[in-house]
Amino acid sequence: MMITCKKYSWHLVCLVALCFLCSCATTRRSLRLQAKDAFVQGRFAEAETMLSSSQVVGEEKNRLLTLMELGTIAHYAGDYEKSNRFLLRAKDIAKELYTVSVSEQIATGLLNDNSASYAGMDYEVSAIHYYIITNFLLMSAEGKIKAWSMPLIQHKKNTIFEAEQHPERILTAKEQTDFLSKARSEALAWDSFLETIRQRNKGHPYFKDDLLAKLLGAYIHRNTGQSSEKTIAKILYQDARNILVRSYSLFPTFNGTSEKYLDNYSKFAELGESLVKERFVLPTEYYQSLDRFISERSKVSDTKNKVVLILEAGTIPEKTTKIYTVGLSTLFGQIQDPVLRSVIEQLGTHVILETAPSVGVGLVAVALTGAIMGEVEGGPNKPQHISQAIDKAIGFEFKLPSIPKVKTDTEFVIKFTRADGKEFQTPAVIVNPFNDIAYLDVERRAAGIATKTGIRVGLKYLAALIAAITVYQKTPEPEFLKVATGTATWIAGKKLVDATESPDTRAWAMLPMNVAISEIELTPGNYHLTALPKNGGVPFDLGTIAVKNGTPIHLFKRRLFSPVPAAPKQIASK
Repeated sequence: MMITCKKYSWHLVCLVALCFLCSCATTRRSLRLQAKDAFVQGRFAEAETMLSSSQVVGEEKNRLLTLMELGTIAHYAGDYEKSNRFLLRAKDIAKELYTVSVSEQIATGLLNDNSASYAGMDYEVSAIHYYIITNFLLMSAEGKIKAWSMPLIQHKKNTIFEAEQHPERILTAKEQTDFLSKARSEALAWDSFLETIRQRNKGHPYFKDDLLAKLLGAYIHRNTGQSSEKTIAKILYQDARNILVRSYSLFPTFNGTSEKYLDNYSKFAELGESLVKERFVLPTEYYQSLDRFISERSKVSDTKNKVVLILEAGTIPEKTTKIYTVGLSTLFGQIQDPVLRSVIEQLGTHVILETAPSVGVGLVAVALTGAIMGEVEGGPNKPQHISQAIDKAIGFEFKLPSIPKVKTDTEFVIKFTRADGKEFQTPAVIVNPFNDIAYLDVERRAAGIATKTGIRVGLKYLAALIAAITVYQKTPEPEFLKVATGTATWIAGKKLVDATESPDTRAWAMLPMNVAISEIELTPGNYHLTALPKNGGVPFDLGTIAVKNGTPIHLFKRRLFSPVPAAPKQIASK
């Protein structure tokens, strides 16, 4: 462009080079989407083949995401030991990526948020611990590890996982106890991670607690049968009830006035918990059901012949984008580069504002005073704007990640039918509404970086606009020729910025919509299980279990998809 200097030339070279990589990135995205489709339909081997391809695993910046997805596939295929191979590595990588390197911060500032390694959202890293623990618990509960194999996973000459082949093996009593101990150790590691998150997010309405950590931790301590462990379990249940008020009231699933709760969050430290609960928490049916469940479990009675079911429903909403705009008036005050500032001063801001519409930049937002975000007209995808002007501002659109807000309306009752035909029922109580958790965390993170991102992207657009205006001014009459050349220059520059400023929509898209838990005491015998939707939908066949006299808590786990994958005839249980 006519106003640039050598200082900007390497930028342009990098941007053009990145454009050539778009086709490769599109192929990898396509493989991930196809893998998710295969996963939801129960075609686990096919999904694993796609994600373990060199094209996907070779993308080092997305290594954490790939490992989480491979771990998820193996988990629902019943390959729990294999799943932990992936997830334990994912946990280590997440820990390494917790502090973003200076080099990646620079790359993110110059290019876009996709240029950095994906470190995972806090709720995603928490979910890694959830799956690792349930893998250990299910191996212990089933008393065996099914045969599994691992393909050689490598990129070029770099081996990521060696090929493995394992026959089915029956666990000894000691091995079962060892897996329970490993689950206990993982629960401690999970709590340590959450404590770090709590300290980092202290005073802010962000994800910082996980009820699954408390309830699964309590389950582990109850299962030992020791009185001292039962005392710990009682403490964990009390912690869970506190979290329900202090953290989970942020979510619409549990609080009918969650928006009011969110708006007044900064006042809570002064008000105290009792006033907060009185003024800003309107317990929903889900809240009341979970509170009753926790209260009943906190009695920690004898654990013999009890059955615990972890039931997961659906798949978390896809991460998408939301449109924001930044006004020129905001950008004029943020220019740090002396060359660009000098050119703008020579042209005059009034000339830029007057000429911008001639080269294709129009009115995009009603600007407000202050660098803020606010809604303007435009339907469900209405833009959010950031501007310091008081007039109608000319500006640029950019996008940030978003997750659709989906109402929790899935609730099940579990029917246990004994061989003699007698039936027993118990509710499956929603514990983690990942639809709410993801929505809040993604929206809050986007709000936190909106101004920074808007200015970064906007200044790139501004440079392209200045080039277009310069071309427009230097093109001889007639006017239509000036407009045509100026517009062509603007479109070319805008496309170049667009190609390198795509929003970061990476996400662990295989997480469930929500996780529910049920518990019931049953007499010994064989039972057939059915999940009955409370809204009158089609029942889900959960298979059969055998309850044996005098054994510890029975645990099993199922995921309900739509469409539903073929259900196994028998759910292994101790």
